[in-house]
Amino acid sequence: MATTLRGAFSVTRFSFWVGALLSSLVGSLLYMITARSIESDAQARFISHAKYAQSVINVRVKSYTDLLRATTSMIQSSDVLTHQNFHEFALGLNLARNFPAVDYINFAVQVTPGQRQAFVDALRKDVSGIFGKPVQVDIAPPGERSSYLVVAFVEPVPPGPPYFGVDLMANRYFGNQLLQERDSGQIFSTGTPIPMLSRPNNIYLGMRMPVYRRGLPLGTVDQRRAAYMGSLGIAFSV
Repeated sequence: MATTLRGAFSVTRFSFWVGALLSSLVGSLLYMITARSIESDAQARFISHAKYAQSVINVRVKSYTDLLRATTSMIQSSDVLTHQNFHEFALGLNLARNFPAVDYINFAVQVTPGQRQAFVDALRKDVSGIFGKPVQVDIAPPGERSSYLVVAFVEPVPPGPPYFGVDLMANRYFGNQLLQERDSGQIFSTGTPIPMLSRPNNIYLGMRMPVYRRGLPLGTVDQRRAAYMGSLGIAFSV
């Protein structure tokens, strides 16, 4: 019996090599079918997840643009925007419940060199009232520029005064985006993390839109520049 088995599995027999070849072919074929099946399933799951993520992003972006447009309407509805008006409107929005990814909403005001000192004096008074103590906030970074776009309104109330007075035009790259926003009248996203808010495991991006004085024509670039008040923005966690 042992002799018969040794003969059957002898490497010198033709049948052994035929069997080994067939086994290899069958094994390779089964491997290819299984690999393709796994790859196809993984690809289908990836496409499904990607489509779901895309739909979620589209819905959230739509809600953010609606938030910006509603806040812009509020700003345009008053001849003089006060911190109290802005604060009460933000309370009504209930960001934590209705827009949980949005941590801050801010409005940056266009300031000319001739308006700078009066603007700074008023901002110091308002921010001191917000924090209940004298605050010597100023336009940052320091220096004289041809114009400024200064963050003057922030809601909810941020941790400290440095959130106020930031000149968004001081950054050349970001400033050019803001000029394009002003001239086009379109909403845009910064596409880069916000340094003041972002952390290694929590990235914040911004979305902004221009705000124009109500009742003025906006049909041309020159008209939009003449009517420009400032830039409204939100900071949301990715």
